Amino acid sequence: MFLFSLSMMLVMAFASPIAAEQSAACSLLTSSEIEAATGGHVSAAEPMQLDDIATDPERVMKVIGCMWGVASPTGQLTMTWFQGPLTDEEIAQLIKANKRNTDIDDMRTANYREEAKEFPNAWCSIFIPSASEKPHLLLSTCAGGVNRQGLSITFSSQTTSLTIDQVKALLDKAGERAH
Repeated sequence: MFLFSLSMMLVMAFASPIAAEQSAACSLLTSSEIEAATGGHVSAAEPMQLDDIATDPERVMKVIGCMWGVASPTGQLTMTWFQGPLTDEEIAQLIKANKRNTDIDDMRTANYREEAKEFPNAWCSIFIPSASEKPHLLLSTCAGGVNRQGLSITFSSQTTSLTIDQVKALLDKAGERAH
């Protein structure tokens, strides 16, 4: 009986709410959904530890994420979940931050070709390098609010990019599961 109690205590200690919360982001998309969008085999989901954001003195927004490796084409899909409920202003700030960040600005400076599209409560874009840019890194990204949750999805690869519609569809699928 003592061994059973001890083993149950160990299971409870390792199955902490923090670990469950981090893996919750990985449950927002399935491997088959990612494979259908990217055309590549998806490796196991890897939860990401991210810093929470203080939105005001009385509120802290939980931020969790997940990353999937994609083989053939080799790439990586990353999702960040800003757990809500978010206000319209917070969603607008998330979109603005995704439009203007160091990596995106560096791609613009390097003359990457950018295609972008505004949606209600979302912004999606793809960045394709010039032929002279070495190494090539193609980037597809979408950020916005779905069901009062903030989401950001980015696919990067040296050989292929997702279309704006594909990355937006992944954002919408993840948003359907985010509560």
